[in-house]
Amino acid sequence: MKKLPIGRDNFKDIIEGDFYYVDKTKMLEEMRERGTYIALFPRPRRFGKSLMISTIDEFFNVEKKETNKRLFKGLYVSKSKIKNEQGKFPVIKLNFKSLKSDNWEKMYGTFKEEVRNLYSNKDFIYNTLKESEKEFYDKILKKQSNQEEYELSIKMLSQFLERYFGEKVVLLIDEYDVPIQCGYNKGFYGEVISFIKNLFGNTLKTNDSVIFSVMTGVLRVSKESIFSDLNNVKVYTAVDNYYNEYFGFTEEETKAILEHFNLKLTHEVKRMYDGYIFGNQEIYNPWSILNYIESGMLLPYWVNTSSDELLRELFEKTRGQTANMIEKLTLGKSVEIQYNEKVTFLDLNEIQTNDAQNIIGNFLLFSGYLTISDKSGLEMGGYIKVRIPNAEVRTVYTNIIVKWTAESANIASNDLYQLSKYVVDENKEKIEIILNKALQSMSFMDEHENFYHGYMLGLFVYFMNRNYIVKSNREAGDGRFDIAIERIDRKLRNSS
Repeated sequence: MKKLPIGRDNFKDIIEGDFYYVDKTKMLEEMRERGTYIALFPRPRRFGKSLMISTIDEFFNVEKKETNKRLFKGLYVSKSKIKNEQGKFPVIKLNFKSLKSDNWEKMYGTFKEEVRNLYSNKDFIYNTLKESEKEFYDKILKKQSNQEEYELSIKMLSQFLERYFGEKVVLLIDEYDVPIQCGYNKGFYGEVISFIKNLFGNTLKTNDSVIFSVMTGVLRVSKESIFSDLNNVKVYTAVDNYYNEYFGFTEEETKAILEHFNLKLTHEVKRMYDGYIFGNQEIYNPWSILNYIESGMLLPYWVNTSSDELLRELFEKTRGQTANMIEKLTLGKSVEIQYNEKVTFLDLNEIQTNDAQNIIGNFLLFSGYLTISDKSGLEMGGYIKVRIPNAEVRTVYTNIIVKWTAESANIASNDLYQLSKYVVDENKEKIEIILNKALQSMSFMDEHENFYHGYMLGLFVYFMNRNYIVKSNREAGDGRFDIAIERIDRKLRNSS
């Protein structure tokens, strides 16, 4: 039995370490056949983007030709049309995940260190350089270059490598939007955008030394102007019908890995982790499937891997405009948005009432918190319908509703803790006491009627997931409510 590759995104480590590997190497053949110069793949976090970048590197990298051929033995690409391209090209790989900092100076310093390490690892080309090129190289190694030189650094290195190997360079950039989001969150957005725009412009617009480039991220942020000088970027989003099976697990792949570890693809697993639609392909969350196999428990693994700071901030910022949208989504309904693959962080700063649902909806779609349920309107005005993909992601929305409700009802944190405990213990009487206590602060007649509806929605979703039914009765005369909790049979709940 293979080992589980949880948290492993290095292809070589997975193969050599005898970890279970879902063969996605057909994507390498498809990329070469399609011939895209710059391919950008926006996908949710932990859907295999970094592993795919690593796989491309290990296959094409000329520096690893002799040692890596054995890694692909038995995989699709070893028998494909491009098998002779294994170990053919020099590769430059940049990982922008490391560029997380509290300010621009620290981020810029981290980038300089990344480039220094990149140059240091390629120093076998040093003696082939001209004197002026050696001076440029030395300044990079000593981290003495100015910003303009760093913006040229990747272009220069690709030219050096092409001359040395006699082949153009494959350029890989993983999680390119991480520094952009960091800059947005921490208040140095302008500096990041300016630098990355110049870096990408130099590296990809006027650089004949690159044969093709692959970039990954969560959002496509072309409207942010970082790609404004590039007319050769092809974006393959979750709406497109290409490359959809290569990020995440298909149903066949999910069945196979579960069976390998003596598990079955049950209705409960499907309900919890399935539901993503990329193009025309049904996709399971790979991170959650792997963690479920390890623990055997159906828990929300993916939604707990990030603080979701930006997501929650957006919901708080647009509570008045998006409350109805969240209510519909949480109840399993679809909502219509105008699709915009160019949604930007600046758009999030300028949300107006009439476009809040579109902007938030697109952001949630790209981030993996929504998926497409119907794209038939895409050609008729650019509209699509979106929904929550599965039960795991629904917990994010219900938690937001519960938080809003708790704030409006002034529920003490200790009461919330006790409520959770009583639910686990199935103590119906105690549950009723706390919930009715909370409702004493809400009147049907006052200006907070909308909070009552939100409160009942939160209760409904929260307790239905735990086999309870919530009943509400308005007392005569004073406009107040009481509620009752009843245990229901799981079979009855599933059939309703």
